[in-house]
Amino acid sequence: MNSLQILAWGGTLLFSILPNVLFQEITGNVPEWLFGAKLAILAVFLLLSLFWGPARKLQRYFLVFLAILLTARGWQAVAESTQWRTWFPSDGTGFLFQMFSIQLGRLAIAFSMIAALFLIGFRRKEFFLDFGDLYAPASPLPLVGVNKPTNWRSLGLRLSAYIFFAILITLLWSFGGSLKIDILATALPALPMVLLLAGMNSLSDEITYRAALLAPTHRILGAGQAVWLAAIFFGIGHYYDYGIIGALITSLFGWILGCSMVETKGLFWPWFLHFVAALVIFSFMAVGALQIRGV
Repeated sequence: MNSLQILAWGGTLLFSILPNVLFQEITGNVPEWLFGAKLAILAVFLLLSLFWGPARKLQRYFLVFLAILLTARGWQAVAESTQWRTWFPSDGTGFLFQMFSIQLGRLAIAFSMIAALFLIGFRRKEFFLDFGDLYAPASPLPLVGVNKPTNWRSLGLRLSAYIFFAILITLLWSFGGSLKIDILATALPALPMVLLLAGMNSLSDEITYRAALLAPTHRILGAGQAVWLAAIFFGIGHYYDYGIIGALITSLFGWILGCSMVETKGLFWPWFLHFVAALVIFSFMAVGALQIRGV
């Protein structure tokens, strides 16, 4: 590894939630000073970028992390405000209403990130804010059994089917025994809202945790390494949702999404593949919430 790669990987891990996870697992809590420590380290990296060549090449990458940290903290303040809690109370409301408030916040962060990317100096297509070429050539993805070159129309449709059935079978295997079949008909009216939530979730994640991280790195570090950096950051971010095995699987999923974004130069295929995954997961969550309520 050269100094450029060490800086990129070190920064990605330090500014992810990995330090939070380590403190939580080792000491049982996340110290309040950790956020400030991340900002201080980020300030050192940005200072280095003023006079050290490798750090200078990654200056915009560090600025993206600054935007991610500040927008997330800013939204946390909004979500904890009295006004927001009045609009979206956490008690006495259903799953769909609560999830809608969460996805509104994630979407607000995504739009804030778009503004930040423009301020940092990126043009719209440089951070993949475009449909992209839906028929772009697709390189082999041997990690998921795709060994021959194809195009993203063909591969995207095939992967979406794989993703749908893989997640569906996994969830049925894990929770199917506790599901009541008669609740499915009751859950059908919730489907439009589940579709909306899955779409919002996928769009916000692809902008904030994929496009924003790939824009400053895929030409400097090469597409392969840039895609893995974003994928690992994305996977670590799901540790508290799915545990370490789930984080590893999510990293692999993020790698597929990153490949599709870089190769098609747009958001459509990564958004669509992410949407399919989110749709299955949110559908199970909605059915489970109805079942718990005894509907």
